[in-house]
Amino acid sequence: MISAAFTPNLGGIVVQGDLLDFEELYDSIHAIVAFEDDGTPDPHETLRLMALAVCFDIRHAIMGEREFVFVDNGMDNEKKKCMGVLTPDKNIYYSFKFYIITMVFAVMALEYFILRYARQYNASSDWDKTIAAVRKLQAVVMDCLKQQLTMTNYKKVVRNIGNFTYNYRGKYVQQYLDEQTIKYLNMNREKRLKSLPGTIVRLAEMGEGYKEVKQVIQEAAATYGCPEDEICLEKDYPEEIDW
Repeated sequence: MISAAFTPNLGGIVVQGDLLDFEELYDSIHAIVAFEDDGTPDPHETLRLMALAVCFDIRHAIMGEREFVFVDNGMDNEKKKCMGVLTPDKNIYYSFKFYIITMVFAVMALEYFILRYARQYNASSDWDKTIAAVRKLQAVVMDCLKQQLTMTNYKKVVRNIGNFTYNYRGKYVQQYLDEQTIKYLNMNREKRLKSLPGTIVRLAEMGEGYKEVKQVIQEAAATYGCPEDEICLEKDYPEEIDW
């Protein structure tokens, strides 16, 4: 079963599951965000990359390059005797950490791709097993937010995430996501909790702050004659994360 929990200082989220959980999630995300390369630029590159970044950590967790825990599987001596088997009483669950801001953005991106996938394949979001597998991840992430935020702020976050799927047009500015994530990571736990809903809303709304960063990036790209993706922020991610 896929589960998730905040890290102690709210810097990120820990996603946990067994081998079958992670394999199903990995394959389902890839199916949802599939891109047919016809030689033209990908208009949804930022959204797609953030969703696939989750797959990157899932794959490395399966390879044993992330964390793991042992979880009781319900077996005891009486059951083993009754079934006539020798088996462990714990199962291994893989896990990985992910910045909470980028994970929520991935949830938004996946919601956009789910709606697109459902239209493309005439798939019901209620019954399609590929969509259902991705919804598991979205659900556990949103449940983490629900446990930390006030109900008023949580409802605001949910509303704005829903609006994002309809308001999003064209390529999302990756640098704005980086800016908001870096700013959040440089806060202490108290400030992170206070700023979390506002940060998520800003990412989803794509308001004035987003437009200002987009304009700066476009002007810089025009000045230097390079793609917008190659314009870097002045600030870097912290070398050590206070998870």
